[in-house]
Amino acid sequence: MSRFDHEAQTYDSRSGIPVDKRSEIVRSLTKLTGVAAGDVLLELGAGTGQLGACFPALGLRYVGLDASAPMLEVFERRRTAGDTSSTLIHANVDADWPVRSASVRAVFSSRAVHLFDLEHVVAETLRVALGPGATFTLGRLQRDANSVRSIMRREMRAMLTARGFVPRDGDRGQRRVLAAFRARGATALGPVAVATWPDHRSATNVLDAWRRKPGLGGCEPPGAAKAAILADLAEWTAARFGSLDAADAAQETYILEGVTLPAG
Repeated sequence: MSRFDHEAQTYDSRSGIPVDKRSEIVRSLTKLTGVAAGDVLLELGAGTGQLGACFPALGLRYVGLDASAPMLEVFERRRTAGDTSSTLIHANVDADWPVRSASVRAVFSSRAVHLFDLEHVVAETLRVALGPGATFTLGRLQRDANSVRSIMRREMRAMLTARGFVPRDGDRGQRRVLAAFRARGATALGPVAVATWPDHRSATNVLDAWRRKPGLGGCEPPGAAKAAILADLAEWTAARFGSLDAADAAQETYILEGVTLPAG
């Protein structure tokens, strides 16, 4: 069972990309990577298909891998009726990918690569890549460093560390995997900011979302420890900002960054 199974129905409300920005992001990805109609694009951690469902409209053949069957069920409902150019596969990205060698022009992962074994991602990407000119690209969200959510996130991670837990750093994971490709002769693509939108979530909204998500800070504290940390964080945040309910005036920006893979 995937850690994301139980939140498939609520994932988009917690971590959704605005509907009017999804096609914009996908078009920017195709421009950055040079993929064209008929090419195969493989997404690692396809999830509920917020972005994946947009690729077939551009003429691409899309393959999405995800370890959570409930997340893929949501994706399936999002697919356009009669779509025959996309394939969803229930598969663990940390196992051998059920994809033919030398068959994929672009490998993509949005906000998920830090959850996977990075060396395995590199090895399997190089196996399935159809070069020269094949690409590996990551998408991430960049938030205002002084936003309520960013300040709360830093304090939450400090609380996890103080209790002996080791939070994961998604940005660090992205840097590591891209550096591993460059060490094998890949050349950089981006980073490019491709979409921006306002983020008006209050501290209460942030806390509610973290209560619903699996784990905390990318690690898996026991339920009682997670609840205690979030209770302490709520108290700290109320003291820091004076209220948990004031809407923030921050922005979120979607960043694409990747590499062009070495020939062979």
